[in-house]
Amino acid sequence: MLGSSFFMVYLEQTKKRWALYSSAGMVLLGFLLSIAVGNLALKNFLTSVWEVVKAYWLLLLAAIGTLLVFVYEQKQGKKND
Repeated sequence: MLGSSFFMVYLEQTKKRWALYSSAGMVLLGFLLSIAVGNLALKNFLTSVWEVVKAYWLLLLAAIGTLLVFVYEQKQGKKND
């Protein structure tokens, strides 16, 4: 989670290389921790993701719709300028 946050900081301002390095470090640390604990299995992960999608599909659909509206409004704003 922390690794993805640092990656978003890097995507916003690509000159902040420290955020990219921190992101890679946190993702690698999480991966190594998962291997050490022994809970890293692709089948279990995909099953868990599918269960979350089944439970929250309506919320996901609303979030995608809101995102599309924001993108459309941003493009309209740039077109009018």
